[in-house]
Amino acid sequence: MRKSERPRVVAYHEAGHAVIARAFGLGLPYITILRVDDETLAAAPAKSATHLARDADVAAQLSAIEKDAIVCLAGPTAQLRHRPVETQAGWDTDLESVNSFIVRAVLLEAGTVIPESGLSVTLSEDEIDRFRLRFTKLRDQTKALVE
Repeated sequence: MRKSERPRVVAYHEAGHAVIARAFGLGLPYITILRVDDETLAAAPAKSATHLARDADVAAQLSAIEKDAIVCLAGPTAQLRHRPVETQAGWDTDLESVNSFIVRAVLLEAGTVIPESGLSVTLSEDEIDRFRLRFTKLRDQTKALVE
């Protein structure tokens, strides 16, 4: 990617997060394509649907987890759709968050108690299958929303 192309690519990526977060009614205090700190090149820090639904019933929690995962996927998806480039640099954090949300959903559905922090688990084969199915479903939903 040419250096001159980078701001436009980053703008599409961050706009993807922002537009979908707003579509879900999640607060978004700001969006920037400028360096935020030493590690973050850009940001669209949406409020967490998962956090807002933490005391709700399981169905509402699962819906909130899926919203947060879709918001995370929306950045890379918008970038691919509107400004495809050869590199996927900067997607690591988004994809780690998506994976974490989906693991949380799989465990919640199974009735497993989920610790607030330090989540480190080994999934069974059945849970891995459910993870893959949910990831595919959320990826497809995100693509449709970005379109």
